[in-house]
Amino acid sequence: MNNNHIVDQIFNGFWILFGIGICVQSIRHQLWTPGGPGSGFIPFLTGMIIAGVGIMLFVMEGARSSKEAGRFWENSVAPKKVFYLVGSLCLMALLMLKLGFLLTSIVITGLMIQVIEPRRWIVVILTSTLSCLVIYCLFQFIMQIRLPKGLLGF
Repeated sequence: MNNNHIVDQIFNGFWILFGIGICVQSIRHQLWTPGGPGSGFIPFLTGMIIAGVGIMLFVMEGARSSKEAGRFWENSVAPKKVFYLVGSLCLMALLMLKLGFLLTSIVITGLMIQVIEPRRWIVVILTSTLSCLVIYCLFQFIMQIRLPKGLLGF
């Protein structure tokens, strides 16, 4: 087992614990109300997804040979992409109350698409706009969960 393999497993363990922590904290809020999902429902689902992916990565990393471990981090571009994506999500959290969910998510999603795999701007704009509109409609109209409106009122 090389050092990269150990570091990867530590990170995977962190994501498992982080996801479980989100679930535990979200249970303190109401998961479900008589009218539908409560304020803890979405954070609980998010925590489950984070912990689930962490478990999956932990198991997959354990099954992989130590010779293959660490290839992701050895690529000089990969850590930069991770940093930019995490930074974009933090920026989204900061801007969402001022600019609203729809505007913030369209801009940040477009930037994240360009970071992950650069495409023509028309493809990025259409993809980020359509995906964010679908998510907005899902939350606003189907699940009836209000999202931040922002300065422009949407």
